Amino acid sequence: MKRKKILWISRYVAYDTVRHAGGQNFNYYLKQMSKEDFDICMVAFCNKEEIQRIDSEKYGIKSHVFCMEDEYAHLKQKYINLEVRYSPFNRHGNFCDNYVAKKILKYTKNLKSCDYPDVVILHWTEIGLLAFEIKRLLPNSRLIIIEEDVAFLGLQRSVNNTKSLFLKSLKRIKYSRLKKAEVKQLSYADEVFTTNYKDRDLLVMNGIKRVNVLSSYYYSMSHTERERIFTGKIIFFGAMNREENYKAALWFIERVFVRLNENWEFFVIGNKPPEELMKYKSSKIHITGFVDTVDSFFEQASCFVAPLLTGAGIKIKILEAMSSGTPILTNSIGIEGIPAKDRESYFHCDTPEDYMLVLNEIERNYGEAYRIGMNGKKIIRNNFNYENSFKRFRQIVCDGAK
Repeated sequence: MKRKKILWISRYVAYDTVRHAGGQNFNYYLKQMSKEDFDICMVAFCNKEEIQRIDSEKYGIKSHVFCMEDEYAHLKQKYINLEVRYSPFNRHGNFCDNYVAKKILKYTKNLKSCDYPDVVILHWTEIGLLAFEIKRLLPNSRLIIIEEDVAFLGLQRSVNNTKSLFLKSLKRIKYSRLKKAEVKQLSYADEVFTTNYKDRDLLVMNGIKRVNVLSSYYYSMSHTERERIFTGKIIFFGAMNREENYKAALWFIERVFVRLNENWEFFVIGNKPPEELMKYKSSKIHITGFVDTVDSFFEQASCFVAPLLTGAGIKIKILEAMSSGTPILTNSIGIEGIPAKDRESYFHCDTPEDYMLVLNEIERNYGEAYRIGMNGKKIIRNNFNYENSFKRFRQIVCDGAK
C-alpha cells in the first residue's frame, strides 16, 4: 500500500531540545506522526544556532530548512519586508513575513508531480495566511491549518493595552486587516486545529467550520514533591527575551513585589533577560537566566504568578505550573482555555491589590493555598491528555487524506 505523503510547513523548526512552547508542541506531533506509516517532509525556518540541533533525519523525516541568518538572505529579507514592517495597510496586518512567504511558495511551485503530498499542514498563523496560494498550487492535497494562537485576538489585546492614541489607531487598522485575512485564509482549509476550546469557539463564531482542538504538548511536573509549608518563594518563568514575559515580570516587581514584606523572594526564570529586567536583581529578586530544569524551583515555591498583559491562546507555562500543584495567581489572559475556577483551582488576580490580597492570604494560611494548587493539578491531569489528542489528530490526517 502506498504511504501517504505529508508536507508539513512550519514557521519554526522542530528538534527535541527546542525551548519555546510552540516548538515543543510542533516537535511532539511531528515526531509522533513519524512513527506512523507516513512519508513526511518538513519545510521550516531556523536561525544559525539551531542548525546543528535539527534531528529530523534521525526520525526518518525529510526536511528543507531555510536559515534566516544567512548573510545574503538576511539583507534580502530586510529589504523584502519593508512593506510588512512599516505599512499599516499591509493586507495581512503586518503578520505574514514576505521573505518567508516567497521561500515557501517558491519551494511549493518547484515540487515535482511525484512529490505532490496527500496532506499539507500549515503550522502557525503566519504560514496559514498562505492557505489560498498553497491550495491553488496543490489543489488535490488535503489542507490542514494548526493555529497555536488566534493571532487577531492577540493583536486586539495589544490595541487595548496601547496608551498612545496614534499607535492605537495604527494597531486598530492592523487588527482589522489581520482578522479579515486570518478568517478568510482559514476558510480554505479542510480542517483547522486550535490549542483550546475557547479559540475553537471564537473561530466557529467567525464562520470557520471543521475546527478541532489539539491538546498542546507540555512538560508535566506532576512528579514533583512540593513543600507543604510556606517558603515565601514566588516564581515566574518563560523566555525572557519575549516581550509578553519580561513585561509581566516587570509589572509584578514594580507594582506588587516592592510592597511585600521581607518574608518573600521572587524568582524570574528564563533565558536572555533584558537589561531593564536585570537592573532589579538583588538578594530578594533573583533573575536566573536559562536553567536546565525548573523542577527544583517548583518543589520549593509557595506560588506561581503570571500577570500577563498580552498574548492569546493557551499558555503552556500555566499548564506546566499547574501540573506541579503549585498555587497559580493569574488573570483572564493567563487562564485562557483552561477550565479552572477562581479559588477552587487557581487564584484570579487582575490588579496589584488583588495580588497583594492573595499573597497575604497565602502567607497566613498556606494549607488552603496548597489545597487549591492540588485541585489545579487535577484539572490538568483530567483535561489535557496530549497522547489521546494525538490519536484524534492522526485519525483526521489519515482518514481524510486523499
